[in-house]
Amino acid sequence: STTKSKRKRNGKRKETMTVVTKNGSMSDFTHPKNNAQLRLAVAGGVFIMMFMWLYSEIKGMEAVLAASTIGRGSDSFVPSRRAASVVEAGEYGPRPGYSLAYHESYGYFNDVSDTTWEMSKDWAQGFKQHAHNKEKFAFYRGPRAWYNYHYDAYFSCPEAKRVGGVGDGPKWTCDIHRIKGIGERRWEQAQKASGKKEPYDANKYGCLVYSIGSNGDYTFEEAVLKHMGGPSCEIHIFDPTGEYARPENAEKNMHFHHWGLMGSKQNKTKDMYDIFEIMKKLGHEDRVIDIFKIDCEGCEWESSKDFVPMQNLRQILLETHGLLETVEETVAFYDRFAANNLVIFSKEANIESNGCLEYSFLRLHPDFLNR
Repeated sequence: STTKSKRKRNGKRKETMTVVTKNGSMSDFTHPKNNAQLRLAVAGGVFIMMFMWLYSEIKGMEAVLAASTIGRGSDSFVPSRRAASVVEAGEYGPRPGYSLAYHESYGYFNDVSDTTWEMSKDWAQGFKQHAHNKEKFAFYRGPRAWYNYHYDAYFSCPEAKRVGGVGDGPKWTCDIHRIKGIGERRWEQAQKASGKKEPYDANKYGCLVYSIGSNGDYTFEEAVLKHMGGPSCEIHIFDPTGEYARPENAEKNMHFHHWGLMGSKQNKTKDMYDIFEIMKKLGHEDRVIDIFKIDCEGCEWESSKDFVPMQNLRQILLETHGLLETVEETVAFYDRFAANNLVIFSKEANIESNGCLEYSFLRLHPDFLNR
């Protein structure tokens, strides 16, 4: 309870507030000692609030810098930090409470909260990729049985889409709407770094797509262009089995190459190149490949030893064909992806085939799968 009284100090009357506690003691808040304590408490509280705000700002900037420099072939731009109350699809830079996903996805997710991301990490790190922890379980029964018990999706993209619709050509892709915004940020940051204004050039800053194996079906590639709202992506299609070039594709920034993909340690044959040779021939050695789609009727088994470890391949959309000769070889193939921080966000059986699987992978920072 409180009581009000008037006391005379230095010849003047002054209003005071006296607090009566439960034990009957009284505390006069007009006393100089109590006033000093009050002022000290208020100042301390203000200091703590300012320190917490400054700490969140510093950690946010550290996340931006780390996301732009980690890994060979990482994007060369440093996105600006925009602490807005609502982050739209095209805006990049984490706000407080959202920097963890931004950092561990190399700037791909800017609107996934730290709490949600931690839940995804816990799930991914605890996910078992083999039924009953037996790697050989059902291998002798063939691909359909084996794939039913091994290597399933354990990561969820907020806006994963089967780009291209239905059928064999389309692929599950992780949040394709984000890629155009990332390309625009590359352009903005390049201008800031050079101090020069230049028109947007998709061949320098836009998304880069490699499509290995097409059989003349451009369903996926056409859908990518549609989602991007125009030729903001540079798309390269590779297939040595036929002449599938189309004159009208040049206007769409789609380029066909009568080349096939092989492993760098395989014997060279006509029109076959490894991924390093292809990127060098096209001048893409320093570019990020935003989408790497591959359906090459078996070339994935050997060529994956080259392209899976490449840090500048961000999404890998892959069809595998059957199994390798031994379970050890097959397990080594799939374990290679997780070992290089590529998480499975989609697994889909090609039901027209005998054991062909469509897998989609997204590259994340090593901290996502390793505490």
